[in-house]
Amino acid sequence: MASAKGAPALPAAPESAALATTTTATTSHWYGWQNLLADGGSIVGGLGAAAATSSTDVLWIGVVGYFLGSPVIHVAHGRVVPAIVSLAMHVGLPYAGVRLGAKAEDCPAHEYADGCGIGGALIGLGIGVLAATAIDAAALAYEDVATPTPTKSSGFGLSPTFAFDHGRTSLGLAGRRTRLGDTPTAATDGPTWLENKSTPRS
Repeated sequence: MASAKGAPALPAAPESAALATTTTATTSHWYGWQNLLADGGSIVGGLGAAAATSSTDVLWIGVVGYFLGSPVIHVAHGRVVPAIVSLAMHVGLPYAGVRLGAKAEDCPAHEYADGCGIGGALIGLGIGVLAATAIDAAALAYEDVATPTPTKSSGFGLSPTFAFDHGRTSLGLAGRRTRLGDTPTAATDGPTWLENKSTPRS
């Protein structure tokens, strides 16, 4: 705020508000923990139910949950393509693991004859199941989230000034430049005097 030397000045009127704008920033959000819970719950639940009931029929509940759990989660997040890829991995990788594991035992006759190849098939199955879950959660379970953020913009304000010194009365306007988010300070950019009137001392 500007005033004549040695004279008090009235407080400036509130400056004009700076113009505020907003932009939308996109950030990547990981939801793979949901896929891990779905797959882990299906596997543990299916095996636990089969062990508790001594029946392999309930094991299929876990199998279906394992195949469909993660794809459904991707669809729930609005991501159809990752859901299709997830389903393909959950079916294809365990199957490939079974085939490769059985082949690795080098059975002399047909696979699984006299139990040959079963051990390798189970190991391959486990590796395929874990690989599908890990790849799905680590590589596919990301979504873009839009977050609005404020952007600083400049503004300009005018403040009236009044000063009285040695019988002279001064009126004027002081300009002030601001940016959104800055703390208001005194108008030090220099006053813009629009009017300067003198009143004789009586």
